[in-house]
Amino acid sequence: MKKMGMILLAVWLLTGCSSNLHTGISIDWVDFIVWDGEEYDGMFTGALADPAYVGRELGKVKFKVAEKVYDPEYKTKNGDAAFLEKGTRLYSVKGRPDLIAVPSQDSIKGYKLYGSSDTPYKLNFKDIPIDKVRKIEIYKTSMTERAELLSTMENRNKMNQLYQLLSSSKEDSSFQPDSAEKDSVQYKLIFYTGDPVAIQFDLDFDGKTYYWFPEDISIVPQEIDGFIRAK
Repeated sequence: MKKMGMILLAVWLLTGCSSNLHTGISIDWVDFIVWDGEEYDGMFTGALADPAYVGRELGKVKFKVAEKVYDPEYKTKNGDAAFLEKGTRLYSVKGRPDLIAVPSQDSIKGYKLYGSSDTPYKLNFKDIPIDKVRKIEIYKTSMTERAELLSTMENRNKMNQLYQLLSSSKEDSSFQPDSAEKDSVQYKLIFYTGDPVAIQFDLDFDGKTYYWFPEDISIVPQEIDGFIRAK
């Protein structure tokens, strides 16, 4: 099997004399699973639209490579995963053999999606088919608390207005969030099109400015506050 799942970067560090050779190598792994001889990569802007799409159990992760494999020539095997613990259950997605769903407490719908590396995905903001979007949800998220649903939009005019606001955001690579007193508030915007894969983006607010990363860091018009706080 070809080598998969890693950015082929091995950095030899000055560690002095050591009998443990792996202490001198750092490998930057991408978030992957190998299943049935195919690599599936973690989707960051793709989210499971509904747990009802989760199908049968495929199997379990057999080996977690991060922090255990230090050989840049390592050839990944069936059941390997970059960061998932051994025993993590893997599920099919109904009607989508190119996807794997993995239980995740950090995901809004309870599962993280992994997509076949051989299948192209258009999940950038500019690729959203806004005319096919059926619903938009806005959540307030936190590292320590469960995500809170703030707003659900199904009105076509409202969804178009939000889309236009996001489209009018301005790139500003020099922008630095004001985090002197507290961290930015984090939100997640999810666009549903009727497909098992919804499209999601993170939005942050530092107390003064809304910003996000459609590509480079971009400033969102303040008018989006009306959508964030809508009930």
